[in-house]
Amino acid sequence: MNYTDMDLTDIYKVLEVKEQGSPAVKDVAKRRYIDTAKMEELLVQLYLMKRRDAFAVLLVYACPKVVKVYADGGMIEYHTEKKSNRIGGEIAESDFKRFAESPDKINQMSDRVYISLMMAEKEPYIIEHNLVLNGEDAAKIYGVVCGALAKIERGKNKR
Repeated sequence: MNYTDMDLTDIYKVLEVKEQGSPAVKDVAKRRYIDTAKMEELLVQLYLMKRRDAFAVLLVYACPKVVKVYADGGMIEYHTEKKSNRIGGEIAESDFKRFAESPDKINQMSDRVYISLMMAEKEPYIIEHNLVLNGEDAAKIYGVVCGALAKIERGKNKR
């Protein structure tokens, strides 16, 4: 169906959905759920997301080993469909602080999972992964996230 076959009401509905984001984007915003099967859909709509949500999506996109992302001092947890090896509960605020202050920022072992710290705009984000990150994984994460955030910023400045 093309737009010439639609009446004005239908066109407004399409535009409204486009600006609000797809169901996958709403899942990220409301449920903190990142569906990796819908990653392409999420990536083209990063500009609709809050900065923190976009960064979490980019971390998951950059490395398939990422199972969860924690932000805001551990108060916000983004999860994926991937099962975590963690036995205990989620990362507590005190754990988040300990990981952030550790000199080892990559592959800290905790409760049968690995924890790595990433910084964005002076804000710490913790990624939980079941497998060790190697140098290539870390480089890709930094490259993808930094490049995408710069692109988002340029896009916002054009509006």
